[in-house]
This record gives sequence, C-alpha cells and structure tokens, in this order.
Amino acid sequence: NENNNENSDEDEDENMRKADVIIGSELLWSGCDPIPLIKTISKLLNPINGICYILMPKGGRGIEKQFLESLLMEGFKYETILLSPRNKKDGEVTTISTSSSASSSSSASSASLDQTLQIESQIVRPLLNEIPKDILPEDEIFQVHIITFAVKK
Repeated sequence: NENNNENSDEDEDENMRKADVIIGSELLWSGCDPIPLIKTISKLLNPINGICYILMPKGGRGIEKQFLESLLMEGFKYETILLSPRNKKDGEVTTISTSSSASSSSSASSASLDQTLQIESQIVRPLLNEIPKDILPEDEIFQVHIITFAVKK
C-alpha cells in the first residue's frame, strides 16, 4: 500500500509540472500527420484540469477529420467552436455554431457544451478579438478546437 501512495504522489508531482493551458495555431497542414502534435499535447497537458485550444481555418486545410479522429483514438475529447469572419462594422468575432465529440443526448454533454460556450465567450472570443486584423483575415471562417483528456488521469 505504501508503494501505491508513493506512485500517487509522484503522479501528482508530475501533473503539477504539466501545462494547464496550451494555445496553438497554424500547427497542421494538408498531408501532415497529426499524431506528433497529439502526442506532444498528451505529454505537455495536465491530465487533471488541462485544456488545449487549437485554432485553424474551417476544414483545417484538409487535415481536420484525421486530426479529430486521432484525438479520440488517443484518449481525448474535444469541443469545436465555429467562429465567423470579423464583423466588418465593429471588427468583432462571433460564434456561428458549436459541436462536441461527446454524444449530444447525455446530460454530461449538455453541461460540457455549456462550459464550452462559457469558455468561448469569456476566453476564446476576447482573445481572438485582440489578434490584429492583418493576421486574422476578415473574410475567413475559422474554428477553435478545445481539447481535454476524455478520462481524467
């Protein structure tokens, strides 16, 4: 039983050295293998409460489906927020839609989607609105994948 406690303490120490938040953009391109990125996220992200934001254009340059399927196979879950181009009037980014890797019929999924919308409105959208217009084009629809471990370790 002492060994279990020692391993538990070591796991806690290891998790404390991992990132609570990872933000990435322009990380995947058509034809590239998403597995190295997913393995990096797995190695660096705190499995207890870590959250990763990956920004990419709608369609993910042809790699999005493979990326999302690979996330699920590697033990992650994700929420996707589809965001509009900047509003030409005020330059603001707005939400078009949200989706989840979880089943939409469960109450846990509903709570998760509510949390995603809260994250999107309090963190993601304000952050994106700070990006200079020449970096984030006015006419491009883009999305943010919010990634967490499916099972807390």
